[in-house]
Amino acid sequence: MRKIIDIVGFYLTRASRRTLLLTILFIFLIPVMLIVPFLGVPFTSITEQSLRQQLKQLGIEAENLPEKLALSIAFIYTQAPMLVVLFSSLGCLTFISGTLAEDRLTGAIEIILAAPFSDREIIMGSLISGIAYGFVVWLGSLSLFITTASALVLTYTGKTPILPDFYIVQTFLLSPLMIILGGIIAVYTVFLAPRVVRAQIPLTSNPLTMIALAPLLVYIIIISMPTGVDLHKVAIYFSTVVAISVIALISLAPRILCRRRLVSGM
Repeated sequence: MRKIIDIVGFYLTRASRRTLLLTILFIFLIPVMLIVPFLGVPFTSITEQSLRQQLKQLGIEAENLPEKLALSIAFIYTQAPMLVVLFSSLGCLTFISGTLAEDRLTGAIEIILAAPFSDREIIMGSLISGIAYGFVVWLGSLSLFITTASALVLTYTGKTPILPDFYIVQTFLLSPLMIILGGIIAVYTVFLAPRVVRAQIPLTSNPLTMIALAPLLVYIIIISMPTGVDLHKVAIYFSTVVAISVIALISLAPRILCRRRLVSGM
């Protein structure tokens, strides 16, 4: 355990300036994207249908508000939390891929591999450092999200609706699960196929981005469905997937980490 902590500390203290700047950008994009619907930007027809259903769950009386305003408020409390998950997952993904890319570029990866660390310790250290970084982004994004959302709703309605149970589950349970699951998939990918890590900052053209964010895309589709979804069951399913993925990662660590492939990037 001590060695894993050493690896985590090694990675966290070596976050590049580019990664830190991107993290700040992720956090401060949250209030900007919350304000956009209130500026008159239209929703898609599918999103509008879903938001109308969710208005009833929030207990918002849409008859007393302009439709666009009512939908914007519903968006804040039902679908906007996905923005926090998205940017937090990107922060975790960026950190894991960025540290590996930088280590290969500077030769630091050879120092880590030559140190008395087992395969499991290297993989778990990389995973935990990435998840820890993702949680830092999550806490920063969540703080700004709650502050901005409350200010917007109070400004336009004079009160805030009682937060429904599904909002709490989505914000405080499913969000961390998505970060952890995205980090696990990112670790699988960067160690099994280091060649997909093309740069320190994963872009949309990088397959690593789409692979690691696949669970989040599934989650977004589920949340956006017009019909009601039991988020408690969704949380149980994702918790099970996370547990199985962690156990598999620990068990298969010696097969996942090929030191020669990691150094050569092949």
